[in-house]
Amino acid sequence: MSRTPFTGLEHFARVVMDRLNADGGEFVQLVVSTRARDWNASPPRIVWCPSRDRFTGAQKVGRSHNGRSLITRMAGATIDVWGAASAPGVVPVVTDMDATEALVARLSRALVKTGGPMPFLDLQGGAWVESPGQNALGDAYVLSIAVAIDVPNLTVPTVRPTAAVLETPDGTPGDGDVNAGELDP
Repeated sequence: MSRTPFTGLEHFARVVMDRLNADGGEFVQLVVSTRARDWNASPPRIVWCPSRDRFTGAQKVGRSHNGRSLITRMAGATIDVWGAASAPGVVPVVTDMDATEALVARLSRALVKTGGPMPFLDLQGGAWVESPGQNALGDAYVLSIAVAIDVPNLTVPTVRPTAAVLETPDGTPGDGDVNAGELDP
């Protein structure tokens, strides 16, 4: 589990994808965008699409900021996964489905190693994509997750005036500058 406090979903996605790409498998480009889902880019490809968040009571996330949590945001995402089939004539033959299954397994390992156990990472479920526009270049899988993002209770510094300067008597009442005539007796 990463000890880094995640600042948001994109930060979490970058850490997960760095871990996934360091595992010795084929390199996969990171894309975080709701608009990138229907691009017909070449697989292998993983697209993180932010989805619904939910907020829970403050919990101390193991990778949290120093200090007290105000609330915890469970940042939701759907992660679209496309595996790349082997080129024609290449042995062993790897189908789109096999390649996608392998990429889902790599992603799942990287997610758990980065996000930690429940309740800090919630793997909510997955499904195979049936939309022709999204699987025109091969079989695709969508995994739904939520990851705990700590919202720390930041301390606002207290400001104490050390001196007061009154405006000259010819000031305009109500202009925001206090003159002696505007003071209550």
